[in-house]
Amino acid sequence: MKRNLIVAANDVNRIRTDIVNVVKTFGAEYSETVIEEVFQVFSDKFVNNSFMIRTSNKQPDKLNCSLRYHEEDEQYLGFGWDVARKSGLLSDRGRPVDRLVPEICETFPVIADGVDFDVKYGLGKIWQFLRGVVSVEQAFKLSSLPKSVTAHAGFFKKYHLDALYALGIDYHHNSVNFYFDTYHPEHHTSEYYKNLLQDLQFQLPSHKLLEVLKNNGEIALTFNYSSSRIERLCFYMPFLTREAVPQELLNPLLKKFVEEAPALVDNPGFVVGWSFGPKGGKGTYVKVDVDYHNRTVPLFVKAHSQPLPKEFTLTL
Repeated sequence: MKRNLIVAANDVNRIRTDIVNVVKTFGAEYSETVIEEVFQVFSDKFVNNSFMIRTSNKQPDKLNCSLRYHEEDEQYLGFGWDVARKSGLLSDRGRPVDRLVPEICETFPVIADGVDFDVKYGLGKIWQFLRGVVSVEQAFKLSSLPKSVTAHAGFFKKYHLDALYALGIDYHHNSVNFYFDTYHPEHHTSEYYKNLLQDLQFQLPSHKLLEVLKNNGEIALTFNYSSSRIERLCFYMPFLTREAVPQELLNPLLKKFVEEAPALVDNPGFVVGWSFGPKGGKGTYVKVDVDYHNRTVPLFVKAHSQPLPKEFTLTL
C-alpha cells in the first residue's frame, strides 16, 4: 500500500509539473491558486482515469489551457458533481444550468461522467455520457435546458442530429453542449459540413478541412441560456499518434503543442476539435487534446463504432 501511494504521488507531481510547463511554454493565463485547489480535490482522478490536457488558439499569439478527466468506474458516477459541490469548486447560483446534472441523472441511464477545469478560473464544465444513445427528442423533456434547444427541433431533423450520446454542462459560460454520433451517410460528405455551417451563417473552413471532416466522429452544438441561436458547432476527430494529426491544418503554436505535448506514453493520441461560430464573431478556433494516459482516444473510437439502436438505423 505504501509503495502504491508513492507511485500515485509521483504521478500527481508529474502531471502538475507537465501542466505548468505547458502554460508557461505557450503563454496561457493561469492561476497557481486555482491549480492547487483543483489538485487538492481531483488529483487522484487525473491519475486513475482517462485524462487530457487541452490547448486552443482562441487568441492568435498564445494558447489557453485546460484539463479534463472522464470517470471510468461506474461506482463513482456522480462523483465529480458531488465532490465539486461539497468542496466549493462548484456553487449553486440558482440558475437552470445548476439543476441540469441531477435532472439528467434522474432522466437517463448515465454510463460515465467527466469534469473540465480551466487553469485560470477552475471548474468549468461537467459531462454526462449516456448509456448508448438516445434520440434528441427524448432530451427535450429536460426542463432545465435553454429554450433554444427545442426551438431547433427542425434543424436537428434536417441534419440528422438525433443520435445524442452526451451532454456537457458549462457553468462558466452558462451553456449546454449536445454531442451527437455521426452515424448517417450524409455526415461523411464534405457538402454536409458546408451546408450545415452556411445554414447557421458560420464561417466556412478551407476546402481541405471540409474534406478532412468527412471522417468526423462527433458533432457538438452549443446552446446558451441568453441566446436564441446555436452559439457554436464543433467537430471532433481522434488521432492515434502525433504523426497522424493533420498539422498542416494547425497554426504554428498548435503544431508545437502536438510535437511537444507531455504524456505518460512515448507517442500519445490526440483529439482535435474544429470549432465554428458566427462570421466575424467568437467561436471559430481549433482545440487540441493530448491523451495523457492513452485511454481517451480508444474510448472515443469504441464509443462511435458501436451499433446504434434500431430506430436510428431505420432512418438511413
